[in-house]
Amino acid sequence: MNERPFWVERIEVTWREAPIVCLAGVRRDGKTTLVKSLGDRILYINCDHGPLWEHMVLEYLQVHDAKEPIQYWRDADGWEIDFVILRSRDEVDTIECKWSVDHFEPKSLKKFRTVYPGGRNYLICPISSPGYPRRVSGMDLYVCNPRGWHEHLSGKRSRKSVR
Repeated sequence: MNERPFWVERIEVTWREAPIVCLAGVRRDGKTTLVKSLGDRILYINCDHGPLWEHMVLEYLQVHDAKEPIQYWRDADGWEIDFVILRSRDEVDTIECKWSVDHFEPKSLKKFRTVYPGGRNYLICPISSPGYPRRVSGMDLYVCNPRGWHEHLSGKRSRKSVR
């Protein structure tokens, strides 16, 4: 990763003004590079919301879909899906948990669907709307919050076609 003198300078100025600097909106590897370039002048505490969000979603899934085991998938190359739920012999639902819709990368999902093509794909994020369908890399994906996932799964909401 390249050093970014502009950001380092801004953080140093901010650091002199206030002893706590929040690097919100900067990706993890960007934060690591910035922190390393500042040396031992700061203490970096990783406040990544991702793992916390995954655990919150898992708790919700366990409460609202307790009849099916909730598993995860990872292959030998390191591709992984946060949660998979086997619905039938030929149908496996995937659930990816992201703090932001913008952080979703479909590479793992594409890899999974080449092996297991049947099932629904969900992206669960802390969004205010219950959910909406989206087409990503040729795959149908339902973007929703946990409650929207449950409603979509139980058929309470009308299922709009993906555009």
